Amino acid sequence: MPIYRCDNGKYRIGDGECVFTTRQNAVEAYVAYLAQEDDEDNHDEYHKAVDMNKVSFDFDDTLSQERYQKKAMQLKEEGKTVYIITRRQEEQSRAVYEIADQIGIPRSRVYFTNGKMKWETIKRLNIGTHYDNNEDEIRLIRENTDAKGVLVQEKSFDYKEETYNDYPEAATNNAKRALKHIEETGASCATPVGLARGRQLANKERISRDTIARMASFKRHQQHSDVPYSEGCGGVSWDLWGGSAGIEWAIRKLEQIDNKKAMIYKYKQNGLEVKDIDAKQGIITGYFSAFGNVDSDGDIMMPGAFKRSIEDWGPNGKGRIKHLMNHDPSQPLGKILELKEDGYGLYYRSQIGKHRLGQDFIKMVESDLIKEHSIGFRTLREQKSNDANEIHEVMLFEGSSLTAWGANEATPVFDMKSITCVEELKETIRNFEKFIRHSDVTDETIDLCLIKVRQLAQMVEMMNSTKVTTVEPTQQKESVPVESFINIIKNI
Repeated sequence: MPIYRCDNGKYRIGDGECVFTTRQNAVEAYVAYLAQEDDEDNHDEYHKAVDMNKVSFDFDDTLSQERYQKKAMQLKEEGKTVYIITRRQEEQSRAVYEIADQIGIPRSRVYFTNGKMKWETIKRLNIGTHYDNNEDEIRLIRENTDAKGVLVQEKSFDYKEETYNDYPEAATNNAKRALKHIEETGASCATPVGLARGRQLANKERISRDTIARMASFKRHQQHSDVPYSEGCGGVSWDLWGGSAGIEWAIRKLEQIDNKKAMIYKYKQNGLEVKDIDAKQGIITGYFSAFGNVDSDGDIMMPGAFKRSIEDWGPNGKGRIKHLMNHDPSQPLGKILELKEDGYGLYYRSQIGKHRLGQDFIKMVESDLIKEHSIGFRTLREQKSNDANEIHEVMLFEGSSLTAWGANEATPVFDMKSITCVEELKETIRNFEKFIRHSDVTDETIDLCLIKVRQLAQMVEMMNSTKVTTVEPTQQKESVPVESFINIIKNI
């Protein structure tokens, strides 16, 4: 029964006004309304049989994906009436309408719930099937409507998300106690999501990392956790989410999960320069990775390794693969417009942003200072061979343009396959010196340049100390100390 307690302490029916002083008053009014509708031989919108010819899709991470756009078009061809039901605000409608127009869904069948859960709209429209990537939405649809809720799963990597139920028994008991109180008293303290979470914990169900993150974020409501059940909703809502035991567990568990993920996030650096630049338009092209080369770890990136990542996470998929500076998520360079494998490697075309970092990057490319690219990824399928470890499939997260080999200026450079002689290193240092003297880039970019100059100078020293020469015994070996190369820029 769609009766809710309002913030002012009164009750409302569905989306109606908060005018009923008690829950019983609201129930009686609702029953009378249904009886009146039945007498008039009209079917209340909450009691119509679902229409299996009506199918709805969530937008973000569902209909925004190419595969579900194809699904929607297929259903339309089969004669189904297709809707879009999204929790977006109406002012965020542009992208939604673009996809709707592309598929051929009339804008009159696009519904924005403005942050509210979707089940009420689905029930009101008598939707037969709804596709959604949010497990809470699907749970509420199944509990409150006769519609078929289809949970959109990530199948792109054949990678099943890990779930967990090692939360403490106290969290389960807290949820059970809150649910029992609601059942016995009819209290309307909980949101639909809160009730769903309470049932999960009470039943000791396995929960995902996203659900754990929501539990951890619920700590912001801790100031209301001490409100007795008999005096308000604070304590009830808190316990539905596992209480202090559950929420503190969620905070620890979330950190543990993310630390574990960080440990299996790998980088591969390549001596690949920017291929082309249109500085006026801010368009950069190049390669993030090359095929067939054995790197210093003994790995070979094989053709096809990025195929599924590109299809599902690339610019024509979810658009989640980023172009970063030095693998730093806080330093996005721009938007990847094209990402593909060709005979050489992983080719990209990016629109560099107009923010200061993006403009500094373009200036560094024009000055021929970007000599390296790298990728951040997780290995999904590999095969050992006699010569190397062949990487056949990865989950690609980002591609980076590198201004330095790490942020630690004391770390020398050991793997510089793209630079073969001391003179080439010296020329690169001179290019940096010229760039630093004459460019108007930010102080942060200057600092990155100084780090790289020190690293290059260290490399010169190492190469000079180890190279074999055929000079006369009386000839002195060239010495290039680090400081001699950075003195020219110390005062800049």
